[in-house]
Amino acid sequence: TSPYVVIVMPTEGQMFAVNSTYVEWTAVDNTTGLWYWWVWVNDDAPYNVTGLLNFTFEGLPEGHHVIHVKAWDLVGNAQEKTVSILTDLSAPEIDITSPANLAYLPSRTVTVTFDVEDQYSGVKEIWVKLASSAVWTSVGLNSSYTLTVVADTGTLPYTFLVMAEDNVGNNATSQVQFFVDTVAPTVTAHTPLAN
Repeated sequence: TSPYVVIVMPTEGQMFAVNSTYVEWTAVDNTTGLWYWWVWVNDDAPYNVTGLLNFTFEGLPEGHHVIHVKAWDLVGNAQEKTVSILTDLSAPEIDITSPANLAYLPSRTVTVTFDVEDQYSGVKEIWVKLASSAVWTSVGLNSSYTLTVVADTGTLPYTFLVMAEDNVGNNATSQVQFFVDTVAPTVTAHTPLAN
């Protein structure tokens, strides 16, 4: 019979925010005993890890990877187990689409729209706030937020922040600045003086 091989960690589909992955396994053969065993990732060359029950892969690039553990017994029977993982080293990308940066807006009620993407592990949650506030507000995975500011701006704009986190904890922040002017211009007519 073939050896008994179980990959203890990582678990199937586990995601990592670092480019090193610790692998641990159990390998047993109760008939003839184990001869040797290998571990490798994707289609890379295998490492002979005979006598060990763990190994750390370093320098994994971003993306999906398949980790293999294979053991042979003393008469050549073999068993191989695999587990798939994901390496995500990049923060989400945030594109604030409206309003335009440093735009002048005629209303104190402002809708900010944004696109947030994460190529590998996906976006987990998005938060927003004015820079003057200490509190972030979660918008889930919505792509817009409407706020009402308390006053028109003077010479300094409002700064609105969008923060996003992916499913392995990478996060990014982006901002847009805008002015609010709700006061209509005034026009004064002047009558020319008679000669």
